[in-house]
Amino acid sequence: MHQARFLRVISIIACGWISLAASAAQAALVFSFSIENNVVDPGNAIDGTVTGRIFGLDDDTAGQAATSVVIDSFPAGLGGVVDEAEVLNWTNVDFNTFDVSGGEITRAIFAATLVTSDLADLDQLCFRTVANGTCSTFLNVFTMDKADTYVANTNIAGVTFTQYVPIPPTIGLLANGLVLIGWFQRRSLARRKHRTV
Repeated sequence: MHQARFLRVISIIACGWISLAASAAQAALVFSFSIENNVVDPGNAIDGTVTGRIFGLDDDTAGQAATSVVIDSFPAGLGGVVDEAEVLNWTNVDFNTFDVSGGEITRAIFAATLVTSDLADLDQLCFRTVANGTCSTFLNVFTMDKADTYVANTNIAGVTFTQYVPIPPTIGLLANGLVLIGWFQRRSLARRKHRTV
């Protein structure tokens, strides 16, 4: 009887694990991005890298919009704070177009600006992987707080996209299953010992 219950529990865990794995495989992709400064402009261009993540892109799809773009880090030399880390909530999102093929971003045109009502603040994030596009002076740029400081890269390949792979929830489910198996085994051994005594 205990063995039948044990097998039933294991079957439920296995079905849950398989369904979670299938749903994770079909989920929208997440990419990290980085823009590393390559501009020499003392006092204005800040050495370092701006990083963030792009959410909600489907594989093998062209001309799609991201559902979320988040700034994760930037060089301290920019001297400011990002008033809103979710870039799609900024004042103007002029371009938001991505092509994804084979799990990689193959084309990106993105431009967003955050302007405060008193014009005291101006943040800008812009990148493009094609010659025609959006950004005013540089191909890829991040500026903050209406300052004259920025991180920019003038190359078309100046923004790097990497597929971000979070730890799948199936690992946690598998760990729970293993703990449950161990608990049933220990309980079974204790009962056998108790019967032989």
